[in-house]
Amino acid sequence: MPSGGTFYVPPDNYVNHRSMTEFAACYGICKRSKSFVLTTSAGIALINGERHPDSIFQETGKAPVYKGRKPGNFLIVGIPVDMQIIRAFGNSFGMGLTSIANLNTEQSFFGILLSVYIGKIKT
Repeated sequence: MPSGGTFYVPPDNYVNHRSMTEFAACYGICKRSKSFVLTTSAGIALINGERHPDSIFQETGKAPVYKGRKPGNFLIVGIPVDMQIIRAFGNSFGMGLTSIANLNTEQSFFGILLSVYIGKIKT
């Protein structure tokens, strides 16, 4: 199942990127019970982004001294991992938690989302 997304990261002293875009192809398994759905998947992803110059180097009054990698665009390969647990209330409404992560050499990331499902839910 292909997936993807773009997110904006406000630059600060801890995150060295303005934005990152992920396009992933994942394969996984799905387990169903009468009112729950549990999925997990992993795969391979291409990640494109832009490093933020202000958080990577320090101004010393002379030439910039880089604390890490130089500013600019990057394109890398990562390993995405997704997990979902959905509680179905009938056949057409559900709520759940979704966790996402991507392990890569540039900026690994993770997140947890509260999800609402409207439509046919196969349990």
